[in-house]
Amino acid sequence: MFPKHIFIDLDGTLFRSEEDIRGAWRATLAELRLDCPQFERVFRVGPSLQAMTEMLFPGAGLATKIVPVFKRHYDTSPLRNTLPYPGVDGWLRRLAEAGHALYTLTNKRLGPTEMLVRRHDWESLFKMVLGSDSFALDVPTKPTMLRLALERFGIAPATAAMVGDTPEDVAAGKDAGTFTVACDWGYASRDQLQDASPDVIISLSEILDNPNKGGIS
Repeated sequence: MFPKHIFIDLDGTLFRSEEDIRGAWRATLAELRLDCPQFERVFRVGPSLQAMTEMLFPGAGLATKIVPVFKRHYDTSPLRNTLPYPGVDGWLRRLAEAGHALYTLTNKRLGPTEMLVRRHDWESLFKMVLGSDSFALDVPTKPTMLRLALERFGIAPATAAMVGDTPEDVAAGKDAGTFTVACDWGYASRDQLQDASPDVIISLSEILDNPNKGGIS
């Protein structure tokens, strides 16, 4: 059975969000007149803005220039192409109805995170909605955010799970000492998730056909 408290990533876990994130990146690079021929090859959803900037422009020190422009483009976007994965709505509702306390934990800022939660009528499902700017951190990272969230709410790691679609999400849960759940429908391959050694890997077909898969109840 899953622990009482479940921290859930957004991009690639609850939402297909790549199109809107790519669009904000392209707008940012165009506005700043930055040539990035490796963008299509290197870009991926999941890392923080600072980490993605370093991946695209290693050693260039461009984060202070890129991050605020990206935030402006992304955070004011209607995010029309950011849609829940099939079955996720029902899955969240079953978890909440079963008595689990749900929290978002995402590299996305609080503004767009809250907008997406409201748009899909999920406010009542989440005990708390947390974004990267919910914490007083110069450079937010998922492991630090998760540890701070556990401390803020007085949650023992053994009573919590981290759910996400990337090895970074799994690593954050392991770092904090929580149960780890990898979702194989997002932006990492199943092989990459297996290499991260989560406690359980789940698929969309499993949560659609068997809501109790992996101890979810």
